[in-house]
Amino acid sequence: MSVLIKDTVAAQIEAKMQHYQMPGISIRLMKKHEVVYALDLGVEDIKTQTPVTSNSVFGIGCSTKPLAALALHILFEKENLSLSTPVHRFIPTLKSSYPDLEVGHLIEHTGGLWRGNKSHFEQTDEETLRKIEQAELLFPSGSRFKYSNWGYFLIGSVIEAITGVSRAEYVRQAIFEPLNMRNSMFRSMDAEALPANLIKGYWNGWYFGGPDFGRPIEESPVFPLDSFSGGLLTTTDDYTQFLLAITNPESSIVSQQVRDVMFQPSAMISSSKYSSKGFLVEKREDRNVIYFPGSNSGFASFSVIFPEAGITGLIFGNRSASNTELRKYLDIALAEVFPEHNTQIMEPPVTDLEGVYHGLNDRKVKILDLFNEFPVLSTDGQNIELYHQNPRRYFVKSEPSSLSMMRVYRRKERIKRISIGADYFYPKLPKRLADRPTFPDLKRFTGMFTCEFFDRAQILQREGDLYINWGAIYETRLEHLDQGSFVQHKGPFHLEKLEFNTAENEADDSFTIAELVFKRVPQDPKK
Repeated sequence: MSVLIKDTVAAQIEAKMQHYQMPGISIRLMKKHEVVYALDLGVEDIKTQTPVTSNSVFGIGCSTKPLAALALHILFEKENLSLSTPVHRFIPTLKSSYPDLEVGHLIEHTGGLWRGNKSHFEQTDEETLRKIEQAELLFPSGSRFKYSNWGYFLIGSVIEAITGVSRAEYVRQAIFEPLNMRNSMFRSMDAEALPANLIKGYWNGWYFGGPDFGRPIEESPVFPLDSFSGGLLTTTDDYTQFLLAITNPESSIVSQQVRDVMFQPSAMISSSKYSSKGFLVEKREDRNVIYFPGSNSGFASFSVIFPEAGITGLIFGNRSASNTELRKYLDIALAEVFPEHNTQIMEPPVTDLEGVYHGLNDRKVKILDLFNEFPVLSTDGQNIELYHQNPRRYFVKSEPSSLSMMRVYRRKERIKRISIGADYFYPKLPKRLADRPTFPDLKRFTGMFTCEFFDRAQILQREGDLYINWGAIYETRLEHLDQGSFVQHKGPFHLEKLEFNTAENEADDSFTIAELVFKRVPQDPKK
């Protein structure tokens, strides 16, 4: 293995890590089926300051899914089985509920299954299967994309039905041992079963990543996911062996047919993004980019493959919901190591946002310095630092809007408005707002709520709609059904049902989403 070390990469990344409170990362870059760059930076534990090394074991969350998909592909190829086989052939109890659900639908997330309820306790496989059997399809199997942890739980169940061994044991035999992945295993809630070199994962109190990212980080609780949905614990060197196996035509365990299926776009997610039977695919003008993100229990991960250039990148970090940040670090390393190739992952910030925006009650905001690392939002006599998350989202770093994100809305390539928390601002305040209709009074439902186990969620009202801000990624509109029952605006990655309980005392209000009960946070009387 020829490994290049570039100090300029480490210096650039380390500066961003300090700003974003990223404890540690591990990067590997590959070219033509060989590792050419390795960087382990930061710490495993912020108290002991133990440095991250090549032996550091990370939780990689949903980045488990490509490896789980490969396990199924290997088995089906060996047994000469078709991905169009109905799932109920292997799990008969699903026949009445899901007669048209095929194994291939599970891999590409087109089965119509729910995402899979979050839970503060570890469910047995029998309990999870019972929930799936009793649920209803969101849409006909095979008709569109909807990200589903339940689908990958069922992939593991199919493997067990065929092989007669546990999903973890099958992966050990079919993938870990042939690829010499000696530091890889699936998480068990039994602490004695965890590897000694499993490092600590961190968060800032928001499971899905909070807009108030300046909040001090702390050790994250463990949120249990099924092993195939997001339970893999591994090192970057081990996961690199998996990535090399699926990109190398001479791999001894992955056939070209399996490789083609895993890289071929199949189910549309958006205008340029697709799911394949194993990865996510972004279609660009000149090529396809294969990638997959993951996050769970204080960790995040991201891998990317540029098939035409023969370049693969991998990064792990020990902070929840920091996939966007990891992409930025990986972009720095890719640009330095492969300057002759176009390997940019992140889209740059918008550059036409600078200017004055007008809101109700004569409020104005001004956006400045967009070409700088940290743009400035000027409002109410204050200058507030922003932090670019993606072309349409910016973290608001300081009060009075530190629990909000600044979001950019476009129509026909022109900026229509921006939002900061519950407030909208426009390049020119439309006349229609002066005569706007009377919106329903939904203020009772708004506020900050927390779950007794962990997690927080903010409900806010914008004009006539409620939004749930479940961290920086999952802020979505709530569609009012009836009497306090809402559903999240349908999207490929979102959870679904939300039920409000308005108590006699407003301070006792609560809501339930995905089996988690969120109770209202008492307001600070000083505010």
